[in-house]
Amino acid sequence: DRPDLADEFIGLMRDRDIYVRREALRALIGIKLTEKQRMLIQSTAANTSPIDLVERASEGKFPLRNRPAAKDLDGWLTRLGGAADAKEGDRVFFHPKLGGCFRCHRIDGRGQDVGPDLSNIGNTDRRHILESILQPSNTVAPNYVAWHLETADGKVRNGMLLHTNLDEYTYLDAKGDRFKLKTGDLVEQRPLTTSIMPDGLVDRMTDQEMRDLLAYLQSRK
Repeated sequence: DRPDLADEFIGLMRDRDIYVRREALRALIGIKLTEKQRMLIQSTAANTSPIDLVERASEGKFPLRNRPAAKDLDGWLTRLGGAADAKEGDRVFFHPKLGGCFRCHRIDGRGQDVGPDLSNIGNTDRRHILESILQPSNTVAPNYVAWHLETADGKVRNGMLLHTNLDEYTYLDAKGDRFKLKTGDLVEQRPLTTSIMPDGLVDRMTDQEMRDLLAYLQSRK
């Protein structure tokens, strides 16, 4: 999130290693760029990197190109067929500007143990893994229920309970941030039917990044 490093990342787009070029483009997601920098990204990376990555880095977003609805699993399974790179999927899983899955999940001890450990998620079929990404609220285990919380000062927050210490409760919100509330400050507290895992995660990722993420998760056996 440091605009002062943008020129360094733009320079890395000329690297011989394709992985370095892609990571440089991903590092620029969300950074405020000058018009000159945007033009430089397009001219530097257009012929050496996927157009989706170039558009997202230079314009801040990429066209969704008639993607299926989140409920259309068959459509998504068809769309995400083809070659995938589990090594790239590893990067997507742990990238804070892409999947960001590590904020709640852990693989081989890396990440957080707020949500289910995914070290062996590859024993689950591809369709179920994809459904859990596209429709996270379809199946929510009782110990991962999120709560609607309203405090006496009128603030409303949603979070999943992590642990308690006397009258102080620690919750996790949809961004992966922790916050604390005291029971005496709560005026309303009720369970939600939706998951703390947010909808729309797929909108952060290109089709190829989704393919790679699925390949990585399926390799975890």
